[in-house]
Amino acid sequence: MTIDFSLYLVTGRELLPPGKEYLESLEEALQGGVTVVQIREKSSDTLEFLEIARESKILCAKYKVPLIINDRIDIALAIQADGVHLITETQHPRSTFLYTL
Repeated sequence: MTIDFSLYLVTGRELLPPGKEYLESLEEALQGGVTVVQIREKSSDTLEFLEIARESKILCAKYKVPLIINDRIDIALAIQADGVHLITETQHPRSTFLYTL
């Protein structure tokens, strides 16, 4: 799969204004032309993250936009995401990897 990275959205529910729903915001971004979505949920537990990821996958599929999961290979595999984004702490400063699934 080739991913168009020209308009890359990294989601973060904690950044939404009060009263703005996550899926509403995601759909507006998709309608606006986002070409790839990365879900970044640092404070969610596994079940909550899984539900957000499932709902996001359905919405992204509707617009034929690839979905990347941040840091959680288990979630990415469970929802058949298009990829997983991993950051590792190594001897070098931070190393970033994007794997397509």
